[in-house]
Amino acid sequence: MERKEEAAGKYGDGKKWKFLRWPLESVKTIFQDTLGAIGLILLVFFIAMAFLAPLVAPFGPFEVVYHADQSVVRLAAPNTRNWLGTTNQGMDVFSQLLHGSRIALLVGVLSAVGSVLVGTAVGLFSGYYGKWVDQVLMRVTDIVFGIPFMPFAMIAHLVPLPG
Repeated sequence: MERKEEAAGKYGDGKKWKFLRWPLESVKTIFQDTLGAIGLILLVFFIAMAFLAPLVAPFGPFEVVYHADQSVVRLAAPNTRNWLGTTNQGMDVFSQLLHGSRIALLVGVLSAVGSVLVGTAVGLFSGYYGKWVDQVLMRVTDIVFGIPFMPFAMIAHLVPLPG
């Protein structure tokens, strides 16, 4: 009973904000370690920059940067106008980096979600049927983990697609 009263005193009545208990405890644990705090702050910063790319980026991702005399700024070194310089087509590298981070973040999240969904489905199927189905699925999973990614990608790329 003492533990419930302690939790109720720490988080209010314990019902209204119960869904926040786990994330708050996780953040508290991360901030107890200096490197964990730095990592979390950087992660939040980069995710915020990806979401705010249209507002933060000085140019569009495919916008060509011009000099005052309307000539294209090609392969410019980093300066106050173009923080990371420009490409050989005259596009701002910093703007492309910010806009590209949105796509990279989306790919990472979708691949993680896809892996969780496939792994959960295989685990549920294996756990439900058990015995030989479990053994077959485990061997298939071992084979998938045993194939290095790049040779698999090269072989998969060679398979002709219709159209």
